[in-house]
Amino acid sequence: MEALLRKDLCAAQDIAEELSAQPSREKAKAFCIFASEALRKIFLLQQGMESLAGMSPREKESLGAIASRCRKNFSRTALPLLDRSHMLIGRNINLKILFCDLVNKLYSILWTVK
Repeated sequence: MEALLRKDLCAAQDIAEELSAQPSREKAKAFCIFASEALRKIFLLQQGMESLAGMSPREKESLGAIASRCRKNFSRTALPLLDRSHMLIGRNINLKILFCDLVNKLYSILWTVK
């Protein structure tokens, strides 16, 4: 997220490479679940519902910094992408292609003017 928020697509793609090199598909699925949960918490922070998120103070601080820099609709738009990625990993898709595409779509959600 930090690379995407800095508009550093090359760094974000490097992270996508690292994600695609996971030792197992289960770890890649676990990442999608972790990222989905983080997006849910970011959404709750943006809506002023911190008490529903169930975060530690450290997590609230780091996700709060991200929430303040994202568009309000980012979480709602990005969550289906992560759900789809999770489903495609189970269907044996190439992880390099999947995570590269995911990063490109997340970048475009963040920085495309609508």
